[in-house]
Amino acid sequence: YEWYETPNVHHCTVADFEDLCRSLGFRIRERLVLHHGKPVRLLPNLLGSLAVYRCTTQ
Repeated sequence: YEWYETPNVHHCTVADFEDLCRSLGFRIRERLVLHHGKPVRLLPNLLGSLAVYRCTTQ
C-alpha cells in the first residue's frame, strides 16, 4: 500500500508529501518546516510538526 491507501491510520510525513508531489508531477519550489513556530533544519521529517510548501506544476 501507498501511505494514502492504507486501511490503517497513517499521518502524512514530510517525506510522504514530497513523494506524493513527485508522483503527481509537482515541483517543490520552497519548503518551511516548523515546530512550535520555529524553523526546523535538522531532521525535519522527524522533528517538524508543521510544513508549508510552495509548489508548481512541472
